[in-house]
Amino acid sequence: MPLPEDEIILKSNGSDLRLVVAEGLSRQRVDDELVRVAEEAENVLKGSRVVLDFQGRVVDEALLQSVLNRLVWPTGMRLLSWITLDGASQNFLRRSGFTVGEPPTERGNRPKACRPFLLFRSLRSGQRVEHEGDVVIVGHVNDGAEVFALGHVFVWGRLQGLVHAGYEGDDGARVVVAHMEALQVRIGRRVGYMDRGAAWWGHPVVISVDGESVLVDAFSL
Repeated sequence: MPLPEDEIILKSNGSDLRLVVAEGLSRQRVDDELVRVAEEAENVLKGSRVVLDFQGRVVDEALLQSVLNRLVWPTGMRLLSWITLDGASQNFLRRSGFTVGEPPTERGNRPKACRPFLLFRSLRSGQRVEHEGDVVIVGHVNDGAEVFALGHVFVWGRLQGLVHAGYEGDDGARVVVAHMEALQVRIGRRVGYMDRGAAWWGHPVVISVDGESVLVDAFSL
């Protein structure tokens, strides 16, 4: 069910909460909705671990202060992380001392692990996804967009932007693309430069590392 375009909604994954800000909200409506949620859900939010999801919205200093003043501090929530697809906003939030991206989940005494990150939309230029696990994009990764994953990357659309799978050095990661149109793909410590004249250009491919080489193999969907 799509998110209403004029609301901020609160979701639960069973342990933590996620507050999702509809991308279509005007700036003034965001402020009004933050106040509404703080008033209506104060008892739920107090002491709860919360992820703030701003989808593709730009998060600047004014919006940051509004969220803190109207929602975070009044409710006493425990802010886990901020999520935004805007690359410049991610950099700004990190410089401000905040955690960005999907938080890892903890199960008992087992090491931290991340669920796959599923995104049902296209990424446009300037937008970026970073995740400590596998990333699945059901849409296009357009020129100027970036995807960084500790695990595999699956793009069920057109890939023109930058993808880096296994970005902490995992050469065993894979990149799977439905329509390959990117000039460069990174896996682990390797960089593969793509050939526009290859038979697989514009078609489904699996990209992997074999020794020192980045291999591209066509396949049928």
